[in-house]
Amino acid sequence: MSFHSSPLFRLGFVSLMLWIFGYPPEVSAQNQNATSSFSLQQCLDYALNNNATLQNAKLDQEIAKEKVKEIFGSGLPQISFAGNLNYFIKFPTSVIPASAFNPSAPAGQYLAFQFGLPMNSTAGFNASQLLFNGEFLVGMQASKAYAELMGRTLKRTETEILLQVTKAYYLALTNEERIKTFNYNIERLEKLFSDTKAMHQQGFVEQLDLDRLTVSLNTLKIEKQKMEAYTTVGYQLLKFQMGMPISQTLILTDTDLEKNLKLESELDAPVGNRIELKLMDSQRRLNELELRRIRASYLPSLVAIAAADYQAYRADFGDIFFKPVTNRWYPQVLVGLQLNVPIFKGLSTHAKATQAQLNLKKTENDRTQVIRGIEVEVANARTQYANSLKNLSSQKENLKLAKEVARVTQLKYEQGVGSNLEVVTAESEYRSAQTQYVNTLFETLSAQVDLKKANGSLIPQP
Repeated sequence: MSFHSSPLFRLGFVSLMLWIFGYPPEVSAQNQNATSSFSLQQCLDYALNNNATLQNAKLDQEIAKEKVKEIFGSGLPQISFAGNLNYFIKFPTSVIPASAFNPSAPAGQYLAFQFGLPMNSTAGFNASQLLFNGEFLVGMQASKAYAELMGRTLKRTETEILLQVTKAYYLALTNEERIKTFNYNIERLEKLFSDTKAMHQQGFVEQLDLDRLTVSLNTLKIEKQKMEAYTTVGYQLLKFQMGMPISQTLILTDTDLEKNLKLESELDAPVGNRIELKLMDSQRRLNELELRRIRASYLPSLVAIAAADYQAYRADFGDIFFKPVTNRWYPQVLVGLQLNVPIFKGLSTHAKATQAQLNLKKTENDRTQVIRGIEVEVANARTQYANSLKNLSSQKENLKLAKEVARVTQLKYEQGVGSNLEVVTAESEYRSAQTQYVNTLFETLSAQVDLKKANGSLIPQP
């Protein structure tokens, strides 16, 4: 299978298209020629501070914290000022029994009259303080649980970003290794071509042998050009995941990829470290509090109130400030308590409580399913990593053998006891072994990252 048909190439190509259409770089002139040398850990740290998706997750966490303050503030004293100015075009009419003014008036006789001044104004302060409300108390707990949920959501986002950056880092480095392999093989073939050409000029080999080497050398150079393009894609993918400007030059320093591999036993971690389980715990807590909130709505609520108003009456609009009918604003001050006792709500609260109980059961079922899914994921990731380690060991031995075969075959050819076809075949098998080794190395590194993600050890959890 050629590299351009491999999943690695498709991943890199798709990522490049995402960058072209969805990630337009906006960088200042001073960043155009910036160069940075980053280890894997430095790339991860950079991504944690610059990845746009992660920054939004951090903002969501801050929003959740402010939501806690918002709900808490609703339980603090509420003070407001209100004022109004009214002009009666027509006075309201009052109807009273005529006997109120004339004791001799017959029963059933009423008088209609209007009284008052056309202008009146009111200004004053109102204050209230919540003394007890069950829903408020539960709401405070729920807001804190929600803030905790957002914090854990941030951790999940961090895990996904670190997973993507790590794989992109390994992809970029393995592409660099492939280019080194191409350069090494091109140098070997060019030397062989030069030696064969000299032998051809002396009549020791046929033109066919020279043509065969020319075809192999040209093919190798074409594959190298393709790999250089894939490497560019790989670096752009890494910068995109990190949140780094695409124009910035990035140099990767962790070039010894095998040093990043660990034994399977070193990657053991309790399944409880998975952030998904912690998220399910937070969701269950929120569902429990929702049920408590609904039940708390059956409880009475008590609010303390206070008001201080002043009223003034005037004959017309021009007198409201300058020619008062009286020289006074009449005060009105009150304090009191407001008690609300729910009696019957048409069974709607009971239906809401039942829904909350059912949602809580669904959360429990989801949590059980998540645990089972994690167990399967860990088992599969562990098996994949173990197999990848074995395959890498086999490919490494196969590479050594192919290199030795190529060396001996070329030596025989130079001594005149081997054919050009054997040399070309041995060189081709050696290049194939190199490619398979690098591909397997990347697969092993990716499998290691997947295992860390599966058992929750990719990023420390709170």
